[in-house]
Amino acid sequence: MKSLKRFGLAAFAALIAMVLLSASSAMAESTALCTVDQSPCEAAHQVSHIHETTLAGSKARLLTSTNLNRIHHVHDVTASGSNARLLSSVGTLECNALFLGDESRNSPLTFEGDFTYTNCTLGGSSCSTTEENGPAKIEVSGGGHETATVTEESLFYVVCSGFIDCHFSGTGLLGTVKGPLLSTQKNGEEVLLGQSVSKEAGGFLCPKTSKLDISTTPLEATYIAEPTKSRTELCKEDPEVGTECLPVLENLNFECDTLFLGDAVAALATPLTIKGNFTYSNCNHECVAKEENGPTEIKVLKTGHETAEVTGEGLVHVTCPGLINCSYNGAGLKGVGKGPLLSTQANGEVTLSEQSTNKETGGFLCPKTAKLDITTSPLSATYISK
Repeated sequence: MKSLKRFGLAAFAALIAMVLLSASSAMAESTALCTVDQSPCEAAHQVSHIHETTLAGSKARLLTSTNLNRIHHVHDVTASGSNARLLSSVGTLECNALFLGDESRNSPLTFEGDFTYTNCTLGGSSCSTTEENGPAKIEVSGGGHETATVTEESLFYVVCSGFIDCHFSGTGLLGTVKGPLLSTQKNGEEVLLGQSVSKEAGGFLCPKTSKLDISTTPLEATYIAEPTKSRTELCKEDPEVGTECLPVLENLNFECDTLFLGDAVAALATPLTIKGNFTYSNCNHECVAKEENGPTEIKVLKTGHETAEVTGEGLVHVTCPGLINCSYNGAGLKGVGKGPLLSTQANGEVTLSEQSTNKETGGFLCPKTAKLDITTSPLSATYISK
């Protein structure tokens, strides 16, 4: 997956960059934002309220590395011509089975999801079978190139008109997985044979133990990488022997428009401190980015005529449907601000380039670190003064 991903941190960085535009100061001097080119800036011209946005045609970008060749979502069905079968003293229950699951842990590789059973019959009678106490858990481990071992556990409820009303539990169910290169199925297969399940609840007609046979195949080709770093990986393309899933795409840019609204704690200070909030919109991949633990605090320090150093920090929560749910922390982000006299933008500009952000919370799809690029401009001419 992803891995994927456009994170709101890019937007966050962009916002910080905006603030940079508005200020700068020399080490021994106070810093002020000014509506005119004037130094020192008279009180009547000092800027105390900041309103900045990303440039027209530009977005805040968070660059991450992710591996979209790795499979994090599985969709398995019983193999063609095969059924899931529960063999017991009262007969053989047969059903079509479907499993939908998502990776919940990567070492060992574990999927959690739900089984759905249809077209169930026992001795010519129609039955219904439903999963209980989900999600079911499947662990994939060991093996070698195109082979692995699976361990499953689940609880299911079987009702057959007039004679069966039973709950069965399967724990430590063992099976084997083969990728397309070794499987009789086009996309690979998972096979469990003769695995013991026990009666969890039910009347005297419910056998105490039964045997489970099931063979499933994924809906897309699923290759198995030879275990490395003490973990097994499922891949969309055949990996080289002895390697992890080779990335299909590495660099993904998560992009958003950003808006920063803030106020200077004091109109003249060393450094100048601005507190405010970022708003993110129009993020790609249908992502949503929200500032957390605000307000954001930005420091502006004048370094020369119409130039400033800007630093800031903040926490942003980014969600992308089916892909990302991550919080990123940017601490000590640094950028350069230029006033209108030195900027390529009419009102001035702030630029952050390849600033590091770190994952605060989130699952395995959230990269530990990402680089933030952003250029912003204030809505009105903002000179850097003292």
